[in-house]
Amino acid sequence: MVRQIDDVKVNIYHHGEGGACFYIAESDWEVGSADTFALLLAGKAEDEAYTLIIYEVTDWNAQLSPWNARTAFGEE
Repeated sequence: MVRQIDDVKVNIYHHGEGGACFYIAESDWEVGSADTFALLLAGKAEDEAYTLIIYEVTDWNAQLSPWNARTAFGEE
């Protein structure tokens, strides 16, 4: 199930009822890798219930950094 929450695209995968909940941030340069993970997890989970939530990150620094920090790599 794909949802739009504010400006963020969110994919939600349900496998059974209840169980663990996993969140994965997917940046625009790795689009599709989380979907591949979702298929792999579904194949391995068998009878285990879980919910997998994959949300799109378009600006890693603005959306996921809680405070300003010095540059670790390159110019960002």
